[in-house]
Amino acid sequence: MAKLSPELLDLYRKTVIEVYLKDGTFMASADPSVESLVLPPPLQPYFWVITPCNPESKRPSSAENQARFQSFWSEAQARSERPGGVSCFRAVGRSTEGAWREQSVAFVGLDQDAAVALAISHEQNALFWVGETGARIVSALKAV
Repeated sequence: MAKLSPELLDLYRKTVIEVYLKDGTFMASADPSVESLVLPPPLQPYFWVITPCNPESKRPSSAENQARFQSFWSEAQARSERPGGVSCFRAVGRSTEGAWREQSVAFVGLDQDAAVALAISHEQNALFWVGETGARIVSALKAV
């Protein structure tokens, strides 16, 4: 598998993940020094955070990103309605200083292969796995 550039890895490590639940917002940092998290029950035992925005780390228009997210959210909701489906929650990945933010979806119940395939299908370089041991960056780059 191709590797993420050091610059992208640095940006991803500075990401704050916000997941919007019925009773509040769960926040996690992708900083690798965070080694322990207490996940609320709806997000246990772990979840994946995937965005359809800014494909391949390019910056399309706000309107295109919004359209990509609306389509992705519809796809996520359809997955959650299937028997044995996953749970999905609106989420945001943002920089610690607030310079950028990407609408995302948190998926509970996806295995790694399905999560990576979903990220690849939406032209993403990476996705986040979040569990009790912290948040981890997972590459979605195909081998070249």
